[in-house]
Amino acid sequence: MSATPLALLGAALLGGALFLWVRMLNAVALEGRRWIPLSMIGASILLAVATFTASPGLFAGILAGLCATLGAGFLFLAVLAPQSTQKPVVEVGRPIPEFAAPDENGQPFALSSLAGKPILLKFFRGHW
Repeated sequence: MSATPLALLGAALLGGALFLWVRMLNAVALEGRRWIPLSMIGASILLAVATFTASPGLFAGILAGLCATLGAGFLFLAVLAPQSTQKPVVEVGRPIPEFAAPDENGQPFALSSLAGKPILLKFFRGHW
């Protein structure tokens, strides 16, 4: 197989893996299935390496280099920042446990004070 189809296949595989990653992330479905897009990215990197061994032209070389760089960077970041394996305290679609905390004015706030009303809670990690 010549270098250009290998590079195109690698780019398509990388694009598909990133698309799948974003869809799974939005659906909160990455846990336990991260290996699917990560293995697709690994295969894309292998195709980029195979492209370089097939004496690529300018287009195929640039495309393979982009695939290898982006794929390796994504894999590095995925390994560097793994998802937590702890079960979350608050799960999507489940009731929120009762809590009390100070509001933005320092006044005490209890979740039970909003019983029976639709609410949207937004938490911030801190002030930058």
